[in-house]
Amino acid sequence: MIVLAEKGIPSDWRMDHWKDIWLRQGRFQDEIIIPSLITRMKKTLPDEEVPSAIRAGYANQGFDKIITKIESWQVMDDRNYAMKELFRAMNNYFEERERYILPRLLDNFSERELWALDSIAYRREMDYFPPGVVDDLHTWWLRNLGLDEWVELFWYFFRGWRQPPMSEGEWKAFAKEFLSV
Repeated sequence: MIVLAEKGIPSDWRMDHWKDIWLRQGRFQDEIIIPSLITRMKKTLPDEEVPSAIRAGYANQGFDKIITKIESWQVMDDRNYAMKELFRAMNNYFEERERYILPRLLDNFSERELWALDSIAYRREMDYFPPGVVDDLHTWWLRNLGLDEWVELFWYFFRGWRQPPMSEGEWKAFAKEFLSV
């Protein structure tokens, strides 16, 4: 979208679409992933202080304010600047996520449990990622990941797809810890 904006090509329809995906991703992080991680950290490591980078979650990153700024500015140079600001903020968010959140997720959950948490995003009744949105999100990942990240993601999916599904009882026991089931 930054490239389109720099060329003077309107990309409002794309911004609306990606804003929806980004806000859904943030809602999933804030409602499921971050609270689950904090719950598990407190359970397994009661003496560890939960880092503020984890407690802050997505909502406090200010993306919605930057997106509102982009939407409100009519002058293309201002919009370009705001889009670059959004890009920097997103990169900072991903770097913090990789530095603080991902290692603790891997330390506090088994791979099977991480798959179970991720699966919540795709449950239709939860309304995080309907099928069309999932396709766009995965396409974005594949276009924006480096080769080493792509290979790692591929193997993660491959291992996950090979796992047998949790039984109803296993799922309920797991979800009970984090959700109102």
